[in-house]
Amino acid sequence: MAAPRIANRPPNACAGCYGQYPERLHVDFKTAIEGGPVESEHAKALRVDWVVLCESCIRTAIALLPDSVDLKAQHEAEVAQLRERCEQAENYASTLEDTMSRRPDSLPPREREPRPKAAKPQRERKPNSRDLAAFTQEATQAPSKVVTTTKPKAAAKQRGPGKRAQNSRYAGKTA
Repeated sequence: MAAPRIANRPPNACAGCYGQYPERLHVDFKTAIEGGPVESEHAKALRVDWVVLCESCIRTAIALLPDSVDLKAQHEAEVAQLRERCEQAENYASTLEDTMSRRPDSLPPREREPRPKAAKPQRERKPNSRDLAAFTQEATQAPSKVVTTTKPKAAAKQRGPGKRAQNSRYAGKTA
Protein backbone atom coordinates (compact mmCIF):
# COMPACT_ATOMS: atom_id res chain seq x y z
CA MET A 1 0.00 0.00 0.00
CA ALA A 2 1.32 3.40 -0.90
CA ALA A 3 1.66 6.05 1.77
CA PRO A 4 -1.48 8.17 2.20
CA ARG A 5 -1.32 11.76 1.06
CA ILE A 6 -3.50 14.86 0.92
CA ALA A 7 -5.74 14.65 -2.15
CA ASN A 8 -5.04 17.13 -4.99
CA ARG A 9 -8.74 17.71 -5.55
CA PRO A 10 -11.83 16.67 -3.57
CA PRO A 11 -13.37 13.33 -4.57
CA ASN A 12 -16.92 12.79 -5.83
CA ALA A 13 -17.81 11.69 -2.29
CA CYS A 14 -16.00 10.73 0.92
CA ALA A 15 -15.55 6.94 1.17
CA GLY A 16 -16.46 7.08 4.88
CA CYS A 17 -19.51 9.31 5.14
CA TYR A 18 -20.39 9.62 1.42
CA GLY A 19 -20.57 13.38 1.92
CA GLN A 20 -19.54 15.88 -0.75
CA TYR A 21 -17.48 18.52 1.02
CA PRO A 22 -15.12 20.37 -1.36
CA GLU A 23 -14.11 22.83 1.40
CA ARG A 24 -12.64 20.07 3.62
CA LEU A 25 -9.23 18.46 3.28
CA HIS A 26 -9.27 14.87 2.03
CA VAL A 27 -6.73 12.09 2.59
CA ASP A 28 -6.14 9.79 -0.38
CA PHE A 29 -5.07 6.28 0.68
CA LYS A 30 -4.32 5.20 -2.93
CA THR A 31 -6.43 2.08 -2.44
CA ALA A 32 -9.26 0.93 -4.67
CA ILE A 33 -12.59 -0.27 -3.27
CA GLU A 34 -15.80 -1.47 -4.79
CA GLY A 35 -18.13 1.15 -3.45
CA GLY A 36 -21.75 1.38 -4.40
CA PRO A 37 -23.49 4.35 -6.00
CA VAL A 38 -23.87 7.48 -3.91
CA GLU A 39 -27.20 9.27 -3.79
CA SER A 40 -26.84 12.93 -4.69
CA GLU A 41 -28.88 15.82 -6.01
CA HIS A 42 -27.36 15.33 -9.45
CA ALA A 43 -29.16 13.17 -11.97
CA LYS A 44 -25.98 11.21 -12.71
CA ALA A 45 -25.20 8.65 -10.00
CA LEU A 46 -21.73 8.85 -8.47
CA ARG A 47 -19.59 5.87 -7.46
CA VAL A 48 -16.91 5.64 -4.79
CA ASP A 49 -13.99 3.70 -6.25
CA TRP A 50 -11.04 4.94 -4.16
CA VAL A 51 -10.49 5.26 -0.40
CA VAL A 52 -10.42 9.04 -0.01
CA LEU A 53 -11.65 10.22 3.42
CA CYS A 54 -12.60 13.71 4.53
CA GLU A 55 -10.90 15.31 7.55
CA SER A 56 -14.03 14.84 9.69
CA CYS A 57 -14.01 11.06 9.16
CA ILE A 58 -10.25 10.94 9.88
CA ARG A 59 -10.69 12.92 13.13
CA THR A 60 -13.52 10.62 14.23
CA ALA A 61 -11.34 7.55 13.56
CA ILE A 62 -8.38 9.04 15.45
CA ALA A 63 -10.61 9.73 18.48
CA LEU A 64 -11.43 6.01 18.64
CA LEU A 65 -7.75 5.02 18.91
CA PRO A 66 -6.37 4.85 22.46
CA ASP A 67 -3.40 6.93 23.49
CA SER A 68 -0.22 4.83 23.24
CA VAL A 69 0.87 5.68 26.83
CA ASP A 70 -2.52 4.72 28.23
CA LEU A 71 -2.52 1.57 26.13
CA LYS A 72 0.79 0.39 27.61
CA ALA A 73 -0.47 0.98 31.17
CA GLN A 74 -3.70 -0.88 30.37
CA HIS A 75 -1.75 -3.86 29.03
CA GLU A 76 0.50 -3.95 32.11
CA ALA A 77 -2.51 -3.83 34.45
CA GLU A 78 -4.24 -6.58 32.48
CA VAL A 79 -1.11 -8.78 32.58
CA ALA A 80 -0.84 -8.30 36.37
CA GLN A 81 -4.50 -9.22 36.81
CA LEU A 82 -4.12 -12.33 34.63
CA ARG A 83 -1.01 -13.42 36.57
CA GLU A 84 -2.93 -13.09 39.85
CA ARG A 85 -5.83 -15.17 38.48
CA CYS A 86 -3.35 -17.78 37.21
CA GLU A 87 -1.73 -18.02 40.65
CA GLN A 88 -5.15 -18.45 42.30
CA ALA A 89 -6.05 -21.20 39.84
CA GLU A 90 -2.76 -23.00 40.50
CA ASN A 91 -3.34 -22.81 44.29
CA TYR A 92 -6.86 -24.18 43.86
CA ALA A 93 -5.59 -27.03 41.66
CA SER A 94 -2.90 -28.00 44.17
CA THR A 95 -5.49 -27.96 46.99
CA LEU A 96 -7.73 -30.30 44.97
CA GLU A 97 -4.80 -32.63 44.24
CA ASP A 98 -3.86 -32.78 47.94
CA THR A 99 -7.45 -33.51 48.91
CA MET A 100 -7.76 -36.27 46.32
CA SER A 101 -4.47 -37.86 47.43
CA ARG A 102 -5.72 -38.08 51.07
CA ARG A 103 -9.06 -39.59 50.05
CA PRO A 104 -9.46 -43.38 50.52
CA ASP A 105 -9.76 -45.47 47.38
CA SER A 106 -13.26 -46.70 48.09
CA LEU A 107 -15.98 -45.28 50.26
CA PRO A 108 -18.78 -47.31 51.86
CA PRO A 109 -22.18 -46.74 50.26
CA ARG A 110 -24.12 -44.02 51.97
CA GLU A 111 -27.55 -44.93 53.24
CA ARG A 112 -30.22 -42.37 52.70
CA GLU A 113 -33.18 -41.84 54.93
CA PRO A 114 -36.51 -41.64 53.14
CA ARG A 115 -37.91 -38.17 52.95
CA PRO A 116 -41.20 -37.54 54.70
CA LYS A 117 -43.94 -36.78 52.24
CA ALA A 118 -45.51 -33.40 52.54
CA ALA A 119 -49.22 -33.39 53.26
CA LYS A 120 -51.30 -32.03 50.43
CA PRO A 121 -53.63 -29.23 51.45
CA GLN A 122 -57.29 -30.20 51.25
CA ARG A 123 -59.36 -27.93 49.09
CA GLU A 124 -62.80 -27.08 50.31
CA ARG A 125 -65.40 -28.20 47.80
CA LYS A 126 -68.07 -25.73 46.81
CA PRO A 127 -71.63 -27.00 47.28
CA ASN A 128 -73.70 -27.45 44.15
CA SER A 129 -77.47 -27.76 43.59
CA ARG A 130 -77.49 -31.55 44.19
CA ASP A 131 -75.76 -31.09 47.54
CA LEU A 132 -78.32 -28.50 48.57
CA ALA A 133 -81.22 -30.73 47.47
CA ALA A 134 -79.78 -33.68 49.41
CA PHE A 135 -79.23 -31.50 52.46
CA THR A 136 -82.81 -30.23 52.44
CA GLN A 137 -84.15 -33.76 51.87
CA GLU A 138 -82.11 -35.14 54.78
CA ALA A 139 -83.25 -32.32 57.00
CA THR A 140 -86.92 -32.99 56.27
CA GLN A 141 -86.85 -36.80 56.35
CA ALA A 142 -85.81 -39.27 58.92
CA PRO A 143 -82.32 -40.72 58.56
CA SER A 144 -82.31 -43.44 55.97
CA LYS A 145 -79.73 -45.75 54.48
CA VAL A 146 -77.97 -44.21 51.49
CA VAL A 147 -77.37 -46.56 48.58
CA THR A 148 -75.02 -45.61 45.79
CA THR A 149 -74.83 -47.41 42.50
CA THR A 150 -72.49 -47.05 39.60
CA LYS A 151 -73.68 -47.14 36.05
CA PRO A 152 -71.98 -49.63 33.72
CA LYS A 153 -70.02 -47.97 30.94
CA ALA A 154 -71.83 -47.88 27.64
CA ALA A 155 -70.44 -50.14 24.95
CA ALA A 156 -68.52 -48.46 22.16
CA LYS A 157 -70.81 -47.27 19.40
CA GLN A 158 -70.65 -49.39 16.28
CA ARG A 159 -69.80 -47.32 13.26
CA GLY A 160 -70.84 -48.03 9.74
CA PRO A 161 -68.74 -47.58 6.64
CA GLY A 162 -67.13 -44.14 6.37
CA LYS A 163 -67.78 -41.54 3.72
CA ARG A 164 -64.87 -42.76 1.64
CA ALA A 165 -66.30 -46.27 1.44
CA GLN A 166 -69.71 -44.86 0.51
CA ASN A 167 -68.25 -42.79 -2.32
CA SER A 168 -68.70 -44.69 -5.57
CA ARG A 169 -65.27 -43.65 -6.77
CA TYR A 170 -63.65 -45.62 -3.98
CA ALA A 171 -66.15 -48.48 -3.87
CA GLY A 172 -64.45 -51.84 -3.84
CA LYS A 173 -61.03 -50.42 -2.95
CA THR A 174 -59.48 -51.02 0.42
CA ALA A 175 -57.46 -48.46 2.28
